[in-house]
Amino acid sequence: MLIVLNRYRVKEAIKRWMMLRTPGLYESIEPVCLRDYKKSCLDLFLDEPDKFRELLVMQFRDQNYIYFLIRYTIIRPLLKELRREELEEELATDFINDIDKFKSIFRDATAAA
Repeated sequence: MLIVLNRYRVKEAIKRWMMLRTPGLYESIEPVCLRDYKKSCLDLFLDEPDKFRELLVMQFRDQNYIYFLIRYTIIRPLLKELRREELEEELATDFINDIDKFKSIFRDATAAA
């Protein structure tokens, strides 16, 4: 979904952001992603956000927590890298409520990067 040239940089920015702001979170969900989907969580988020959403729902069950997690620990650093911060609230809301709309907006935002 992301332009190949930017993918590594974006993944590293998200990972750094998560580790600084939510210590232990990345390390706690990464083994689950690898076990269940044979992909890192960030690859799963970038390539198959619907599966990543399912995983978060199974792990945490609280939509408010998932909204907070996705908005402030994944979407925010991603959009900062892409310089598209204005999409933060919309993408976070759509990730929870309308994953197809999320994928469409996300695809357009990353294609324009």
